[in-house]
Amino acid sequence: MSFIYHPDTGKCYYDITVSEYHYLFDGTAIRDYADSELSLLIREYLERKHFSSEEIGKIQVQVI
Repeated sequence: MSFIYHPDTGKCYYDITVSEYHYLFDGTAIRDYADSELSLLIREYLERKHFSSEEIGKIQVQVI
């Protein structure tokens, strides 16, 4: 379960989707954005910065 805060509305949401994807905020709407290439790019970057793969549970990006 993920906790999402919408900065424009001040509201919080819970998302029960367990797959790895990202969020796009457009006004009051929140859209899911699945991009495995973006997730992999971030995961590889963090591993180069000395985060082990065990420390990285899930990658989520919020684009506002």
